[in-house]
Amino acid sequence: MLALGQIVLVFLWRRSHDPKSLSRVWIGLIFAAGTMALSILVVTPTEQITRRCHDLAQYAQNEDLDRLGQLLADDFRAGEFDRDQLLARAETTLERYDIDHVTLRTFDVTFNKDERATVTFNAVCRIRGLESVSGIIVSRWRLTFISRGEVWLLEHMEAIPTAFSPIRHIRDCFR
Repeated sequence: MLALGQIVLVFLWRRSHDPKSLSRVWIGLIFAAGTMALSILVVTPTEQITRRCHDLAQYAQNEDLDRLGQLLADDFRAGEFDRDQLLARAETTLERYDIDHVTLRTFDVTFNKDERATVTFNAVCRIRGLESVSGIIVSRWRLTFISRGEVWLLEHMEAIPTAFSPIRHIRDCFR
C-alpha cells in the first residue's frame, strides 16, 4: 500500500516538476523506509505465537523431540498425556512413521488476560509408515500458550474434529 502511494507521488512530481512535489516524494520515501524497518524489527505477539506453531511442526517433522520438549510448559497437557508421556509417545510413533510436507494455515489467535494465548489452525502433512502406508492427513488444532517472560510455552493442545480428518483426539496421532 505504501508503494502504491509512493508511485502516485512520483507520478505527480514527474507531471509537474514542482519542488513541493519533490519534497513530498522524499517524505514519502522516508516514511515508507521507516515503516518497513519498523515492521522488520518489531515482532507482534501474534507473530510470536504463529512462529511457535511453525517451530513445533518443524521439530516434529525433523524428529527433534529435545527442541520440541523445550517449547512445552512443565504443566503441559494434551488429553490424557502430560509432557513426558506425550514426548515418549511421539518418539515411539516417529520410529514407525515419517512426517513431511507439514503446512500450517488459517491461524486465529486470541489473547487472554491471564498471559495466555489460544490459537486454532489447520494442518496438512504427509505420513509414511514402515509398511509403506502413505497418506495426506488434514487436521485442525487448538493450542494454548502461556507467556513466561519473553517466551511462549505450549500449555495445552487438542485436536478439533473436522469432517475429513481421521484425527478426532490427540491419541489418534499415536496409533
